[in-house]
Amino acid sequence: MKSILTIAMFIIPFLCYTQSDYKQINKYLALKKTKNGYVFTDNKGKQSREYTNVNLKNYGFIEMSISYPRSLNEIKSPQPISVDTTRFEKCGTPLNDIYTKLDIHVFQLMKELQIIDDFEFYPFSEFTWADIRDGKINDIGYVLKEGKYALVSTHGEFLSEFKYNHSTYFDDNKPVINNYTENGKLITVVLDHLTGLEWLATSDSLVRYWSPENYLVKTNEHKYFLTYKAKTVEVPEIWKYVEYLSYESSLFTYKNLYSKNRLTVEERGFITFSGEKIEPKGEIIPYTNFYNGHCLVTEVVEEEKRLDNQGNVLPQKKLKVLKIINENFETIKVLDEVSYIRSSFNKYGQIVVENKYETDNNFVIDYTGKHIIPPSGFANRIKEVYAGIYRITDRAYPSSDESRKQENFYNQKGEKLLNKRTLETTWDIKFKEGIQENYLIYNNFKFVTLDKSNRIINSYFE
Repeated sequence: MKSILTIAMFIIPFLCYTQSDYKQINKYLALKKTKNGYVFTDNKGKQSREYTNVNLKNYGFIEMSISYPRSLNEIKSPQPISVDTTRFEKCGTPLNDIYTKLDIHVFQLMKELQIIDDFEFYPFSEFTWADIRDGKINDIGYVLKEGKYALVSTHGEFLSEFKYNHSTYFDDNKPVINNYTENGKLITVVLDHLTGLEWLATSDSLVRYWSPENYLVKTNEHKYFLTYKAKTVEVPEIWKYVEYLSYESSLFTYKNLYSKNRLTVEERGFITFSGEKIEPKGEIIPYTNFYNGHCLVTEVVEEEKRLDNQGNVLPQKKLKVLKIINENFETIKVLDEVSYIRSSFNKYGQIVVENKYETDNNFVIDYTGKHIIPPSGFANRIKEVYAGIYRITDRAYPSSDESRKQENFYNQKGEKLLNKRTLETTWDIKFKEGIQENYLIYNNFKFVTLDKSNRIINSYFE
């Protein structure tokens, strides 16, 4: 969380401090002035070794040094002098002093001081100043103490008490679900991946979570309650099989997997808001949610009658036809060019699909079948990294200048968000969601700033 206030640098190396005698670093760690330097102390009074100089840097890192004056013989000696860390002097003469210097993160220091047992940030790469600066490590993680986890930021700030039972990952754009025990009851919570705040806390079992205003819970009495658009109603059990909510539609789709005769059976169907099953005529199988009364389905139909040389009717094959239907199960459009559906309808009514006529070629259509990002003719992979933000990766082999032209970030209007010069600068560009704005970044540099509707606010090269 880059908006968290970082701890400012408050020392000039090799000079004495002019600050106050006590500096609170976070809820569980403070810096205390001593006669000969500085010590770190926890909230129970436990202290670290003494350091001559301490420098609180940004991104939660601390620079510490221990120094003591060399003797005259040590100064003249050509051999390296090992540092005796048990000896300290206050502000010795810099030219004659021996220094030991250490750069360490707040949580590494707290672990060494046994204030915490461990810390976890995803992904589990090297926890360095550069990795945090470059956004290679998630902004929110956990620290562990006696079996309980607290939410923390990479800057060393505590965002919660030690109460959570697990360390679930704060991955971009996905809800983070955790739990804790309170008065003997298990409380399930949904945490905002930007701030760590609890969007939802319930003692019921959380079955589905779509947003703060849309979720499904199961009570201890095995009753299901759906909160939909902030209004809560009791619904039948079949609602637990609804994976994606519909947009501006009266029908919802579900998928139920169950075992029958040691085989996994898949059941897909349609229900109303009240949970009533709707059975269309014929064999129509939903594969997406509804958007504005439109849904992608396959309909099983028999091929046209064919006769052999004697005029006998040949066996008719059953064919699956991929199409868009409305809520009356009427055909809106047959999708002859689509072989596979890679996602569900997002809030813009768009979906990633695979090209039937080009190997490994993805493109994006809307709920009417219109091309938003058309087929490129080259192998690629399209990933929706945020609602209405797509990243296209070239997978053509061998790759060519022409195939690489498709690589970019696109918004829901099909507009490229990075220009050619940006792409030539680096391919290692990532999408980051902010509280007020979103960004395309590299090494913590914001190439493109977007508003929450995916419109470009500013671009570095424009």
